[in-house]
Amino acid sequence: MFTFQLKHLGAILTGCMLLFMACPDPIIAPEQTLEITADYVSAKEVWLGVRFQDSIQPRGLVIKRDGVAIYSVADAPSNVLFRDSSLTPNRSYSYSAERPDKQNDKPASMLVTTSDTTNHFISWQIDTIASDGLIRDVWIFDSNNIWAVGEIQVDSSGSPLFYGFAFWDGAGWTLGRKDALEPSGAPVNLQPRGIFAFSPTDIWLAGGGVYHWNGSTMTPYWINPFGGNPSPILSEGQTAEKVWGTSSSNIFAVGRGGAIAHFNGTTWTKMESGTTVGLEDIWGIDGNHIWASGRSDADGRSIVLAYSGSTWKTIYDNTTKPPPQQFGFNTVWTDNPRSIHLTGSGSTAILHGPSETVYTKDTGKEYFSYHIRGTSPADLFISGQGSELLHFNGSSWYLYPEIAALGATNTAGWLRIHARENVVAVGGLIVTGLTSAPVVLRGNR
Repeated sequence: MFTFQLKHLGAILTGCMLLFMACPDPIIAPEQTLEITADYVSAKEVWLGVRFQDSIQPRGLVIKRDGVAIYSVADAPSNVLFRDSSLTPNRSYSYSAERPDKQNDKPASMLVTTSDTTNHFISWQIDTIASDGLIRDVWIFDSNNIWAVGEIQVDSSGSPLFYGFAFWDGAGWTLGRKDALEPSGAPVNLQPRGIFAFSPTDIWLAGGGVYHWNGSTMTPYWINPFGGNPSPILSEGQTAEKVWGTSSSNIFAVGRGGAIAHFNGTTWTKMESGTTVGLEDIWGIDGNHIWASGRSDADGRSIVLAYSGSTWKTIYDNTTKPPPQQFGFNTVWTDNPRSIHLTGSGSTAILHGPSETVYTKDTGKEYFSYHIRGTSPADLFISGQGSELLHFNGSSWYLYPEIAALGATNTAGWLRIHARENVVAVGGLIVTGLTSAPVVLRGNR
């Protein structure tokens, strides 16, 4: 009986061994532990962000463009920013990120198309709006409908008339006044310092408080504290100076004293900025990616804040940076949540959000910059003191000599820019003697 069982056991073992040898290895699906994104794209440059999704070390990394390795490192950090330059405008490139020392790891890949260069050539018209004052902001609806806001003064029979609005209709400028009622019921002749619009009948304005124009009626929101205001939401010394939003139910206002306020379509709420530096600019690409920037004239402190949908976070503070990174940023623009454009006193730069690292750009500008705006990273404008107006076409920076020439006999400053398709408007002032005249540059491609 015992012998019989051993014989059968031997046969069973032999069969099992044959069965085991005949079975293939189990199939293990490849895993992807790398993420690759295009963090900045212009006409001749691509910044690739590569992020490791696990903690296994060493982290070997190879980045390829069109199948050819252009970057290789044996042990990379968990987040890598690689700048690929000298590319061809308006061309598609295939990028991949691979881990050569990790078996069964699936490469991360993406297709990136560089932007085409835009034309530096713009036909400029310089319009003097009035005899005294300045234009603080502009907005283009189309080439025949441009709004300019600020302090505009006209002398009439020895008595000055004060306006806050100028309207371009394709043939000429018309000055206008729009009143808002204070809490006491007294009318106030508005002279706004900021404008942001969704349509000609849905316009938001800032200048102490915030105001909404629906095409026929001005609705004031007195969020700033002043005598006779029973319910301000901002603190003493804070005002609303600039405004931005995704809709009339999602409006953000920034201003003096580090003020930030939000409107949800019904109620205004104060938001904590974490700073007392005056915020001079705000820009976003959606409700979860918004930036604000400002600079203090008293001590030169510069702040850049980012909003992620719930709270504001400081992503740049020049007081915490070493001297080579201490810039005076006061204006911001972007169309990419990972890389934002900044300028002000000193350098123009790109701040890479994930690493909070500043990369400077040589624009050739000489003076303090007030504003940066564009339609894409290949169509950027910077305006500033000394009658400087620059354009980046995706490949090179260009200083408009016909505008810079105004600085030879007058002190010209271009405070705000709005660019839409083939139309550009720049508002500011030209100083002649002891007075300044409000002016608007209208550019057409």
